Amino acid sequence: MKKQIILTSLGFLLCVVLVNAQDISGKSFNKKGYQAWVKLKDSSIIHGLLWNVDSSFIEIKTDDVKGWKNPESNAPLKKIQIQDIQSIETKKVRAVLKGYGWGAIIGNSLGLVAAGVAELSWPENDGHMLLVPMFGLTGSFIGLIGGAANDKKFEIGGNSGNLEANLPELSKRAFWK
Repeated sequence: MKKQIILTSLGFLLCVVLVNAQDISGKSFNKKGYQAWVKLKDSSIIHGLLWNVDSSFIEIKTDDVKGWKNPESNAPLKKIQIQDIQSIETKKVRAVLKGYGWGAIIGNSLGLVAAGVAELSWPENDGHMLLVPMFGLTGSFIGLIGGAANDKKFEIGGNSGNLEANLPELSKRAFWK
């Protein structure tokens, strides 16, 4: 019985790995890719998913359509040549929401600890539980600010040498590695 459970689990794991490791032109799909803001030399900005990075171009998947992270979605791809790129800024997908959530959880937890310590230290005072929402709101606000900030900026300046230097890190952030 244990042997059947182990074999079934291994088979399921193998299927999951094979499904997540799709391969197109020697690259595999990375479901934890990043968003990108590509500033062009004419000061315009193209926003979307950092879809593919190559030594001579990058591809940005634009349009926030339903399921745009899916490799088979209909969202259009913009191919941008290196000589047109001034800089690339990246951020994790849904970073603001994640920052808000983690900030709220940590803030409320610290508020509970502070309220407990205050209750033990000054039992005659009321209102210690008000520390929980105060800390929670503070943590949420800090999380929102932290999540809204872009995490990395790559200066390209239309120079292929600058892209080559940043290519390994940009490739890790792209949806196709």
